[in-house]
Amino acid sequence: MDVKLVLRYADSWLPVLLVWGVVFLLLGYWEVRRPNRQRLVFRLSALALAMVALAALALQPAWQTRKRTEKIVLLTARPLQSTLDSLSRLNPQALWVDYAGQSGRAALPSVVDLAHLARQYPAVAEVIVVGEGIPAYDLPVGALPFRLTLVLNPTPSGIQALQLPQNLQAQTYFTIEGQYAQAPTAETYLVLADEGKGQDSVLLKGSGGFQLKGYAPLAGQLLYKIRLREKSGKIIREEPLPLVVAEGAQPRVWIFNASPSFESKYLKNMLGDAGYSVATRSVVSKGKFKDERVNADQADFQLAGQLSQAVDLIVMDAAYWALLSPAEQGALRYAVAEQGVGLLWLLSESDPAQMANNPLMQGFGLVAQNQDTVQYKANNLQQKQPVMLRKIPFQFTENPQCRPLLKSQQGNSLAVYRPWGVGKVGISLLSQTFPLVLQGHSKIYAEIWHQLLNPLSQKPQNQAIWHTDSWLVYPHRPMLWRLQTAETQPVALLQHKAQTIGRSVCTQHPDWPQHWLTSLWANEAGWHHLATAKDSLQAKAFYVMPTENWQALHLHTQRRSNEAWVGRQSAIRREALPAQYAAQTEPIAVGWWFVWLLLAVAYLWIERKL
Repeated sequence: MDVKLVLRYADSWLPVLLVWGVVFLLLGYWEVRRPNRQRLVFRLSALALAMVALAALALQPAWQTRKRTEKIVLLTARPLQSTLDSLSRLNPQALWVDYAGQSGRAALPSVVDLAHLARQYPAVAEVIVVGEGIPAYDLPVGALPFRLTLVLNPTPSGIQALQLPQNLQAQTYFTIEGQYAQAPTAETYLVLADEGKGQDSVLLKGSGGFQLKGYAPLAGQLLYKIRLREKSGKIIREEPLPLVVAEGAQPRVWIFNASPSFESKYLKNMLGDAGYSVATRSVVSKGKFKDERVNADQADFQLAGQLSQAVDLIVMDAAYWALLSPAEQGALRYAVAEQGVGLLWLLSESDPAQMANNPLMQGFGLVAQNQDTVQYKANNLQQKQPVMLRKIPFQFTENPQCRPLLKSQQGNSLAVYRPWGVGKVGISLLSQTFPLVLQGHSKIYAEIWHQLLNPLSQKPQNQAIWHTDSWLVYPHRPMLWRLQTAETQPVALLQHKAQTIGRSVCTQHPDWPQHWLTSLWANEAGWHHLATAKDSLQAKAFYVMPTENWQALHLHTQRRSNEAWVGRQSAIRREALPAQYAAQTEPIAVGWWFVWLLLAVAYLWIERKL
């Protein structure tokens, strides 16, 4: 234990020392000049003692002690023996502790979480985490009084990241993207299968990203498979892939053109054949329009009032904006921002220069580009070769507020959208797509337009909306959910096999009054549903994964969460960790200095009387 003397008011020591020195010299000079030189040494000593006591009363010295540091090796699930042997040699004095019984070493002392460890071992300075790491749901939010060092197991080969399609609708194609890790010389096939039949496959040589494309024929809770197999055909493993497919309710679409065009004609016909309610208006001359309708009894094209009761999505030439009156422009902005009507702008080459005058077209980050054609690889699994698409010579810059609607084969965005109030606004760079139909690529043409329109036409619903950070959920582990609803004090219900197996009162988010937080546990694998007690019919389906599945993805995700948490902890410790964790200070009692001051002054006074 290190002990040293410190001053409570250390920043004031210089003026105190100067005053102390001047006073001591004056009084000392006075004592030396006295005729009676008997007991001079005692008088000077008493004077020095009195001055030291006065200075101590002003600066308040204290004893500072630093506890001897203690190191702990924290064992999580399945630590490698080679790692344990190495740590044993490097840290012979370290204390070994088990984390929540995960290491299987019953003889070791155990803690249930990191906060428990901090309370149980207040003198610890460093904790070395060994094994698979700490589960993300156990990582505390606040600062802890020790440094955390990670010595985790290497992540096994396999899929380490996977992005599933959101808001998937029946009879649509979808894309799954991910990252695969393996040895540089290894080769592995990934196969996306549905009911035993392969839909798409990709050969991976070494580590890297991958894409798998599939088709959702029906609505419901579908369980696909991702097979990992060697080139010889031997299956390495098979992972379940749960997808929730919604019934494809076709939206009502209005199309506005500044002049008649083949693009509008072919789009109207294709959407009508797909069951959409479509109405088009094209400007023929000043004040005259050509109106057409498919699967629509009536459409007055009035941009006013409650537009959301008449239309779900508006497709508009950018040049048509200038033909609208200020009242119509305001009604269109209100319909998007407040009523959730979707809006897709179709641009010509001269339109980007006019975007600054249109508030609904700002914030998309368009820059000029010389390229006016681009290759597109269809999701249609029978179409192996890419097709050429015409576009205006512009491209989108990176913008975190924008999300892609359509990408080229090279991965560049051809159309993007951004939230606008409760609605969405999109922009397409494609100039002419109808030649695809003339070339015999009707399915690709339909696929492109479904990808452009469907995400924009999904209006927000009034029922509860559930969010979670990960689709990968295991039994007997807490699931953290965020609920968005207008209900007051909602109660979450967890359902399995048509029975309610869990109930939890939600906690209101401190910043967003319509967002609620809750935590639930599932006891077994399989399809489950989340609902609220007041609206149990509107349930969110999700799949609880068997523990043995997706282990590479789970361990990689857990490792990344541990590393991110340690990084945040390091910043917190540097900026906000209280000083008492590093050292403890015990002030010297003021009374003692006062006693020494009285004794010294009393001696000097009595000595003059002798």
